[in-house]
Amino acid sequence: MPVMDEFKEEREKIKNGSFQDKAKYFWCYYKYHTIVVICAIGLIVLLIHDVVTQKDTAFFAALLNSVSLGGEEVTTPFMEDFAEYFNIDLNEYQVTFDSTMDLGADAANELATSSSQRLLVYTSAGEIDVIVGGEDVFPTQANQGMFYDLREILTEEQIARYEPYFYYVDQAYIDLLDSDASYDVNFVAPEAPDPDKPEEMEEPIPVGIYVTDCEKLTNVYYFSGDYAAIGVMINSSHVETAIQFIEYLFE
Repeated sequence: MPVMDEFKEEREKIKNGSFQDKAKYFWCYYKYHTIVVICAIGLIVLLIHDVVTQKDTAFFAALLNSVSLGGEEVTTPFMEDFAEYFNIDLNEYQVTFDSTMDLGADAANELATSSSQRLLVYTSAGEIDVIVGGEDVFPTQANQGMFYDLREILTEEQIARYEPYFYYVDQAYIDLLDSDASYDVNFVAPEAPDPDKPEEMEEPIPVGIYVTDCEKLTNVYYFSGDYAAIGVMINSSHVETAIQFIEYLFE
């Protein structure tokens, strides 16, 4: 029998066949097309959902080398309490406390490497508003010139309140680390000045605030070492909210 006659006969069988026969025929010849269409529709729906449900960021805190002291059972109420305190509608805005970045002491550590890369991306994009860290990580960030001079963003009343807790860096030391001399193969960076002794610095600048005794924070997150400090990123998009967060911790 010629091929065309067989094709016509097959079509006639399908035409007059049961729904089950038609379904089998369709799936046999069009299953790959169907799968592609379903996947495409699913991707479009997912993208639309992300666009529609995406919230504007109201505040982003990076809690470096920290450990949550109870998981979401304590971190979620902490976030919600802060949002409620300053009337941030979590249905419209996103508040993030990211404690997943661990820079570690081992540069070859995979987690430390990925955390460093994420931190670089976030800071370059201006997504992070504040960094909180212990003595194992905060000095490095503070001496890279990443934080605001607090005297530029705090009121006189706030300065008077927080000055006893100020963490200082020496601008002269930062300039040295950023100078051409630092690129010399024989350059050895001197020890960073003591952040608690601004009187011994050439150009002391308060860039951080000790939050070691702020139980609202330390009851939720653990930071290694003798202290924890917070700094406001110099390219923060939400400086006022960052200051409000500091007020919240000390309230």
